[in-house]
Amino acid sequence: MSVDEVANITTEKQEPELCIGRNSEEKGNQKAFTGFVTAVSLGQDLANTSSSTSSNCSSILANPEEELLIDSTWTKIGPVEIIDIDDKELCNKTYIYVMLSECQGYEKMLRVCTSLGGHFLTEDEESDQFTELAKTVPNTCTTEQIHVSWVGNKDSFKEGLRFQCPTLLNNGSLGSRNCLSELECSICRVPSTLRYTLYGAINNFDRYYFLRMLPDGNIYFEGDDTSNITQEGELWVLRSELHRETWTLRGGSRPVGRLTWYSGVHNITLTLTSCNILQFSSHDGVCLSRSQRCDRRKDSPDGSDEEDCQKRLINMEPNYNPKYSPFHGLAKNGTLLYRFELRGIDKITTKDGVAKISTGILLKWHDARITFIDTKMLTNYIPCDSIWRPSLGVMAGYDIGPEVTLTSTYNDCFVYWTKKVVEKQDFSDPFMGRIMTGRDLNITQYTYFNFEIPCHLKVRRYPFGTYLCNASLYLVRTTAEITMKPDRGEEDVYTVPYWGDRDLLDYRLMNITAIALPDKVVLTLHLTGQFDYHLLNSFAPSALVFLISYSTLFFPIVDFNERIMVSLTSMLVLAGLFAQASGSYVKTPYFKLIDIWYATLIMLCFVVVITNAVVNSLRIKNTGHSKVYPADSDSSLNDKLRLNSKAEVFNMFCKIILLVSFQLLLVLYFLFGTETL
Repeated sequence: MSVDEVANITTEKQEPELCIGRNSEEKGNQKAFTGFVTAVSLGQDLANTSSSTSSNCSSILANPEEELLIDSTWTKIGPVEIIDIDDKELCNKTYIYVMLSECQGYEKMLRVCTSLGGHFLTEDEESDQFTELAKTVPNTCTTEQIHVSWVGNKDSFKEGLRFQCPTLLNNGSLGSRNCLSELECSICRVPSTLRYTLYGAINNFDRYYFLRMLPDGNIYFEGDDTSNITQEGELWVLRSELHRETWTLRGGSRPVGRLTWYSGVHNITLTLTSCNILQFSSHDGVCLSRSQRCDRRKDSPDGSDEEDCQKRLINMEPNYNPKYSPFHGLAKNGTLLYRFELRGIDKITTKDGVAKISTGILLKWHDARITFIDTKMLTNYIPCDSIWRPSLGVMAGYDIGPEVTLTSTYNDCFVYWTKKVVEKQDFSDPFMGRIMTGRDLNITQYTYFNFEIPCHLKVRRYPFGTYLCNASLYLVRTTAEITMKPDRGEEDVYTVPYWGDRDLLDYRLMNITAIALPDKVVLTLHLTGQFDYHLLNSFAPSALVFLISYSTLFFPIVDFNERIMVSLTSMLVLAGLFAQASGSYVKTPYFKLIDIWYATLIMLCFVVVITNAVVNSLRIKNTGHSKVYPADSDSSLNDKLRLNSKAEVFNMFCKIILLVSFQLLLVLYFLFGTETL
C-alpha cells in the first residue's frame, strides 16, 4: 500500500496512536479505508520513495525495528480481518504469461483472463517484452493471424459494431482490430504470487493454491501443502498426496469459477477463485465486490451474483419450526423490542367516538436458531413466511377491553446493520459465504396495519377538556415467553412520532404515547376538544340571547308589555337553541359542560322574566292599605311614589345580581373548560 500523506506521531502522549482508515468519531465526508495493510513503516520518507517497488518492500520488511506488523497489538473496529500472508507473496512482483487458446472477442477473452486474476498487456508495461512474447505465441497457440493477442485495459473495450480494440501484432508492435471480432489466442499476465482459494465441502484438501507454468506452456495449480490441480487430457483433476481420493472436472478449459466436480457417482460444487475477502466470485470466476452480491442488480453477465439471494441470507437449524418462538421451552423469557410510527388517524366525532388508526410497528428480536450469511450494510430482506415472527393482537382500552380486528397492509422482514459485527469465512460454502452470529444480531419486522378502536370518551367537559383514547397491543400465544420493551433505552413511556393531520374534526391530537406494561403495550392518543365551532354556533348566540333578555331590565318600568314579551321570547329562543344543539352532539346519561351552559342561561332568563313581573307588580300596587284617600290627595301620590321607588330599587338589585351571576358563570365555565377546576 502506498500513501500520499504521512501521519505525524508525537511522543507527548504516553501511548501514541496511529489510525488506519477513518475513526468512527471523526466527522465529515472522509471515506473509510478499503484495502489491505500488511505493515506500517516508521521513520521513512514515503513522500519521496515509491513504496510499491520490490526493493522498497523488501527493505521495509527487513527492518523489524522500524516496522509495525498488523497483529494482535492493533485494535479492530468494524469489519476488519487478519490474513496470514507470506512475505514472499508481498514483495515478489514477477508474473506468469498464460496463453489463452480460445477463439473469443475482446470482452469475452478479457473475462477469461480476469477469472485467472490477471490482465492483458498494457502499453505502460515493459514494451521490450512485446516482441519476445509475440514470437512465443505460435509455439503454444496455432494461429496464422497477424494479430496474436488482445492488449490494453478494460477501458479499451467499447460497445458497438465499429469500435476498435488494441492488439499485439506478430512483429511485436501494437495494432488494432474490431472489438467484436475473434482472436484465436491472447496473452494473460498473472502475478506469480497470486493466491487462489478453494471453497467447498471438502476438508481433506488444501484451501490455497498458486498458479504454476509447465515447460510446455501449460498451467497447473500447486497447493500450499499437499494438494494440486493438474490437467490430464480434457479433464482437470484435484488430488492430494495424503489419500487416494480425487475429484474430476469434466469439459472445463480452466478450473476457476464455480463448477461441478465428480468423484465416481458423486458430485460436488467447488469454487476455485483468486478473489480476496472483499470480493465475491461469479460462476465464471470473475471477481465482484461483495456489496454487489444480492443488490437486486445483475452485475455479472451470467447473473450469478443475484442467484438464490433469499435462500442464501439465512441458515436455519435442521429442526427449525417457524410455529414456535425462539424462546419456546426456555426457562428465561426473551426480549422483543418495539417502536411505533403512526401514519394517519381518521376524523374522530363525539357522536361515533371511534378512532381509525393507520400505524407501523417495528419489532426486533434475536433468534439463536438462525445464522446470517452474506449480509450487507443497511437492509437485508428476509422472506417473512420462512421464519418465526411475532403475531400481534389489539384490544380497545387500557390493559383490558374488547378485541379489535387488525388488518395488515404491508409486512417486511429484514436484518439491518449500521455497524457490521465480525464475520467468519465459511470455506465449506462454494458461494463464499461469510457467517454472522451473536446476540446482537436481531431480526427486524416492520408491519403496517389499520384498526378501529372505540374510544369510550368521558365527555363531561365537552366541548372543552382533554381526553385519552387507548389501544392495548399484545402478543398472540407467546405472552408468557416474551417480554416487550421499547426500542429507546430504558424508557417505559415514550412519545410516538406522528406525521399526519392533527385536526381530527371534534378533537385535536396533542400527543401520542406508548406505555410498556408487563405483557402489553398501551398506545394512547392524547386529545383535546376543539371548541372554535361551538364558540360561534352555540356560546356566542346563546350569550347574545341572554343579553337581550337582560336588557329588558333597562326598559322603563311602566312598559311592562314590552319588557315581558322580549324576555319571554328570549327564553323561548334560548330553549330552542338548546334543543337544536343537543341533537347535534352525542347524548350521554350525564350532564356535559355545554348542557350546564344552556341550562344556566335559561335559568337566568327565567329570573329576568320573574324580575319583570315583580317590578310591574310593585309599580301598579296602589290599593290594599288601611286608609283610603281621594285619588287626587297628597297621601295617594306619596303611596304611588313609594311603590314606584320600591320597583326601581328591586329592578336595580336584579340588574346587579344577574350581571354578577352571568360574570360568575363565565369565570367558572372558563376554569372548568381549562381543567383548572
